[in-house]
Parts: sequence; structure tokens; C-alpha cells
Amino acid sequence: LHSNGLPLGIDEADPYEPPHSFTLAPGDTLLIISDGLMEARSPQGRMLGLQPLVEEVMKLRRTNAEPETTAMRLVDLALRHTGSPTPGDDMTAVVIHSRT
Repeated sequence: LHSNGLPLGIDEADPYEPPHSFTLAPGDTLLIISDGLMEARSPQGRMLGLQPLVEEVMKLRRTNAEPETTAMRLVDLALRHTGSPTPGDDMTAVVIHSRT
């Protein structure tokens, strides 16, 4: 889903109107993450990026992992990438699996 508006929550004064409506089909997964996950930097300064996060979600979907487990594993992946037990930025993951 692409948007041309401001990120959600960036400015309280700006009203937020979703740019799209959509329906999740059975088996679909919706992943919403903060930039802190993708921008997690290794000790050498390399950003994690989106692809490792997507690969982790796909792997966990094959094992029927619960959404909470998936979200926690994504944050753990980013923290392991940084080599630090505490994040330098917000790390938020919302995972929604459509079952019906």
C-alpha cells in the first residue's frame, strides 16, 4: 500500500485519512512497521532494510506462528542486527493474519 500523505502520528494537527481501503483475504498477512526496524544499523553502520524482515515474516507464516510471535521476532531480528540489547530508535511491528 502506498500513500502520498504524511506518516500516521507525525503531527497531531494534521487529520489522518487513510489513502486506501482494502480487504484481507484468508491467509493474507498485513505487516505495519516503524522505520526503526528497517533502519536498524549494524555496528558497521549497515541498515537492516526491508528484505530480511519480509523473509522472516514469510518463514514464520509457513510455521503458522501467531502474530504476536511474529512481531516479537521482527524486533529481535533488528536488535540482533544492531548488536545491542536496546534500540536506538523506535521499533514497532503490527502483524495481522487473516484467518477467515
